[in-house]
Amino acid sequence: MAEPASQREHGRDRVQRLFTYLRELHRLRYPIITDIADQPWVLWFRDFPDHPAIQIGTDTDDFLLKVRRAPRTPPPPPPENLRPWLLRGWEEPEGTIQVRSTLNAGPVERVRWPLPTTEPPEPRILRFEDDPTLAQSLAEWRHRWEGWAANERPARAALRVFERFYELYGWLEREGERLELIVGDGIISWRPPNLAPFYHPVLLRRVQLVFDPNIPEFTVLTADRPPEIYAALLRLIPGEFRLSQLHDELQKGDYHPLGGEETTAFLRRLIHSLDVAGTLVEDEIPAALSHGRWASLGKGLSCASRLFLRGPSPHATWR
Repeated sequence: MAEPASQREHGRDRVQRLFTYLRELHRLRYPIITDIADQPWVLWFRDFPDHPAIQIGTDTDDFLLKVRRAPRTPPPPPPENLRPWLLRGWEEPEGTIQVRSTLNAGPVERVRWPLPTTEPPEPRILRFEDDPTLAQSLAEWRHRWEGWAANERPARAALRVFERFYELYGWLEREGERLELIVGDGIISWRPPNLAPFYHPVLLRRVQLVFDPNIPEFTVLTADRPPEIYAALLRLIPGEFRLSQLHDELQKGDYHPLGGEETTAFLRRLIHSLDVAGTLVEDEIPAALSHGRWASLGKGLSCASRLFLRGPSPHATWR
């Protein structure tokens, strides 16, 4: 006996509503991240200081990045006669040298004639400018301090990068099964209507973090995984473009986010596939511009590399 048409229609409607419910539930549980700042952990290559403790790999190296713990060195001690005059701040290389203009010294007894007084003695105030030896000591010590600070600032910045990797390493040790360390390039920068602004790399590759406690040093290596296109993000873009062709080209060319001219050429073809008016900028597009001027020019793609953690997401990526 054939099923009535009304029952078949009712069944299709129930299946469609169930599918819609599951799709929306999936989006709530695993939202597509459109802004790189919303990833759990981000480190921009632009923030690396120029210091020997940080090495960025070249085409001939078997590593992408090495970060060693930079040593801390204390500032040159100030002369003893200058110490009481110094304000706080000179102890750190990011600080400044500032001195007090006056200091209170021991009191001066006041003599009243003909009768003694019970009033408290007057304080004795010293002025920095009244002692020429102080100015000379300050000039000589300031010269030594500025040389130390100029060398110590990049060392402290390198140490902060090391500390960030140390924190990341512990995080991956605890939650490595649900987190991936990714290197990305090609920031798509666009403000689509009715959607959150896009500011996220679209050329991705998984990397691994290795720690050598004997040095100590962190090394970032390319994992045994092919490159990816952030397809879930690109599918939010309206229009007709073929992700499969981009995927096939990516697999054939094996373009690395830290690659050279070949990677740049691929990113140029990618943005033109998404938008004929798209623009490739071989430098970073600031987020502020991407939400203003760049939006009026269409989609923008910039070449600026960064490392970031990617949380659990079953959204499809082309690999």
